[in-house]
Amino acid sequence: WYLNPPVPDMFIDIISPLLTNEEVNGHIIEDIPLEMRNELVKQSKLLCELSVMDRNFVYVKPSSIAYAAVMVAMDIMRFPIAASKWFISLPIDHDPDESNQYI
Repeated sequence: WYLNPPVPDMFIDIISPLLTNEEVNGHIIEDIPLEMRNELVKQSKLLCELSVMDRNFVYVKPSSIAYAAVMVAMDIMRFPIAASKWFISLPIDHDPDESNQYI
């Protein structure tokens, strides 16, 4: 069988279950409804697909593309600020300089 390199879609599938009821600085982030989380995954994957068309993303780590796509999708969908801040605080393997460049 063939082993393929990791792609941004795989990272989004790994990241999406993390968007559940969590405590941030003593405040509970309201549980994000399943429909909203599914829409976030769809939007994020769409943004990742768009990155394939731009040659500037060829040398960017797939995890950085996925991280930036989730952050942009959260912004588009007007996710609560607390959820975005919590997501930023997660120890996700991405290059902050790369990710922030595309957010």
